[in-house]
Formats: sequence, structure tokens, C-alpha cells
Amino acid sequence: MLQPRCLPGYSPKEAGTLNCDERSDIYSFGRTCHVLRHGQFPAEGACRDALDALLLHCCQEERNQRFSSMQAVMKELVRLCEG
Repeated sequence: MLQPRCLPGYSPKEAGTLNCDERSDIYSFGRTCHVLRHGQFPAEGACRDALDALLLHCCQEERNQRFSSMQAVMKELVRLCEG
């Protein structure tokens, strides 16, 4: 029986996926921020603005498609805030 790659609302690390790194925390950060902002988990293609795009980038199921570090996330957040 196949195990799900990720449970809704949990980072891959918390769901028991092997080979975790900092990007599992980035995943959790993105999903948590999205829920705080919209009251629901992110949906594919539900991008309303640049902040949603950033959060969805954090929430990519494939870890190689996420930001590589929280420093990269913060750099992008600062860029968005500066306009």
C-alpha cells in the first residue's frame, strides 16, 4: 500500500517522509501563513497576488521546487514589501 506523500496541513517531515531538510519547515511556514491569511489550505492555482505566489512557492510538494532556505524566503518577502 502506498503512503501519501504529504498529509494536509503537515510538512513532509511531520508526515513521516524521509530525507527531510530545511525545506520541510519552509513548506510548513507557507501553509501556515496561507491558512492564517485565507482560512484554508492552499489550492492549486489559487494565486491572488504576489504574496500568494510566494506562499504557494513555499508549499510545493516537491522540495526541490521550494525555496532552498528561509533566508531566500525572507529576501523575497522584503522585496515584496519594498514594492
